[in-house]
Amino acid sequence: THTHTHTHTHTHTHTHALHSHTQFPKGVLEGVRHLNMSNNKITAIKNLHNCIQLDTLILNNNLIASLLDVNQSVGNLRVLVIRNNLLDSTLGLEKLFGIEQLDLSYNR
Repeated sequence: THTHTHTHTHTHTHTHALHSHTQFPKGVLEGVRHLNMSNNKITAIKNLHNCIQLDTLILNNNLIASLLDVNQSVGNLRVLVIRNNLLDSTLGLEKLFGIEQLDLSYNR
């Protein structure tokens, strides 16, 4: 009898943003209305412009430090929940004209 032990260690060093190397079939993201991407080490809100019906975005427990230009990716949001991130400013929120619910608790 012999025992094999395999240990795999993967280290990835790169900036996480809301974009993926995964290609979704054309039109899949266009119908998304609610998106929860909590707990993903995301550093920026980007590349969601194809989610044209997105009205609720939840990004709790990530590494987002800025909301500048957020309207360029998610300009039609009604609900934004971005608790426990690294935000120290609300600059950029003034461009989200449709916001009805906003939760920025547990930031800087």
